[in-house]
Amino acid sequence: MTGVQTCALPISGEANHTAYVATSDSNEIYKLDLRGQGITRLARISDATKLGPVAFDESRQEIYVADVATGKIYQYSIAGKSSKVLVTGLSAPTALVFDAETRRLFIADPGRRAVFAVDTSASKPIAAPFASEPLRSPYGLTLISKGRVAVADYGGNSVFVFSGLGKLL
Repeated sequence: MTGVQTCALPISGEANHTAYVATSDSNEIYKLDLRGQGITRLARISDATKLGPVAFDESRQEIYVADVATGKIYQYSIAGKSSKVLVTGLSAPTALVFDAETRRLFIADPGRRAVFAVDTSASKPIAAPFASEPLRSPYGLTLISKGRVAVADYGGNSVFVFSGLGKLL
């Protein structure tokens, strides 16, 4: 497995000891057993250009993966063994995080100087602006307590915390 560029390791539950990664050179998604039991190739997204960060929806068994070259987010169903484009129109998404409580996928997009949120339950998902001010170049995301989102802003040399509504705290 070569070319693993940005690979978030969303663990699918403490008992499962599982993480998912995407490769940037072959556009494949792999399942990693964190107990050292092996690596399984799940899929290749043939129309992707350069896969990067991933996020995982444990309840639906779906993997979200960003194409950093085309600004698309793909949704891969583990059960259905199929992928589809979830949203387009981003510049270069560098981080993804999934909020299981709200069913929203958060996307850091430094090219658009913003964080976007996608309601993954919507019949026609869109990447809606979540937070932009005072962000200059958001590169990382994580969920913290009470629905808050922490954003690492490379361009601002800062970490900002936003409420679940996108308000700067």
